[in-house]
Amino acid sequence: MKPDNCGISVVTPTFNRAEFLPDLFGSLRKAAENFKGNVEIIVVDDSSPKEAEITRQLCEENGAIYLAGVPSVREKRNLGIQTATNEIILFVDSDCIATDDLFNQHINSYKNADSDVAGIVGITEFVGEDSWFWEVVSRSQFLNAFSFARRMEFAPWATCTNTSYKRRVLLDLGGFEVNFPFKLGADDADLGIRLNKAGLKIKCNAEAVVFHTKETWSSFFAVAGRAFRWGRMDLHLYFFRHSDRLAYSLPKFSHIFLLLICLAIIESLFFFKPIPLLLPILWVFITLFAQAVISIIVSAKSPLNILYELLADVLGLIFEFGTIFEGIIQKEPKIFYKTVRRGPMLPNFEQTEWVIQSWSMWFGILLTILINKAL
Repeated sequence: MKPDNCGISVVTPTFNRAEFLPDLFGSLRKAAENFKGNVEIIVVDDSSPKEAEITRQLCEENGAIYLAGVPSVREKRNLGIQTATNEIILFVDSDCIATDDLFNQHINSYKNADSDVAGIVGITEFVGEDSWFWEVVSRSQFLNAFSFARRMEFAPWATCTNTSYKRRVLLDLGGFEVNFPFKLGADDADLGIRLNKAGLKIKCNAEAVVFHTKETWSSFFAVAGRAFRWGRMDLHLYFFRHSDRLAYSLPKFSHIFLLLICLAIIESLFFFKPIPLLLPILWVFITLFAQAVISIIVSAKSPLNILYELLADVLGLIFEFGTIFEGIIQKEPKIFYKTVRRGPMLPNFEQTEWVIQSWSMWFGILLTILINKAL
């Protein structure tokens, strides 16, 4: 591939996000000025009528293609793929800002890559006003994927905030899977898995950067809702579509919690004492506190951050319980004895998180047993 002759089609799905588009368009214009190839911008929108009209006008003013889409991010991205005329398709979200060298970084990465590289993922940096909740989000597992390019050579999958693919590969794979429940989630990971199964790779480039506003990650309840939905989607992604990624698992937090509830009920009924019913809750607090303390020690952070670490762990548990909840609804028993292998090798940062949680859970069990005996 010759980068000087290769064009890029930017695909941006949007819904009631007109306020962010001027900054996005301005940044894409600067990136295009520094790029020798052809650039087209495709916005696929399903906003409310008033917002849609504003979005359409902004597209006209900035030379972007406006497409009316349906209320599905997956289908909107697929429509962008079908409409695009360039060889490389770059997905950038509406609440992002491109850096001046973004297009060059993506194209040059393809130039220097092997033929089995079908995608390039860059870094997504979060910018904007800090808040107490951002301190929580920044410690959670949900931002890991946005910095894959900083931590590994090839990504198992990529978020669509700053990822490009060869258009012909997307067409060969059938684009993003649309037959998922819920409007959002799992389709980007599913695409990465299918791409890897086809013998192709997503190469990382830490020099390809976009900035993402923190504003759309500023509400605890909104992020908690996403975490629960992502957890539910995990069941459909791995347990139903990619079950070859499952492996037998040691008990997880949710498994132990449910088991402790059952044992507490039995003990309470057998000995006619209500106190055992409190032990599962006690175990939760001990485990989360131990996990937060160990995380702070490992990361060499200030002990003052312990509340942020606790709440970040809570977000992770909301994800896990989302999977359990969906598994019970779908009558899928494997959720209780299998886990997801998210790649051929577990990245070091995820392995560290797993070890910390495991030690914390078993410490919590030991201490809960001792307290139960003392009572």
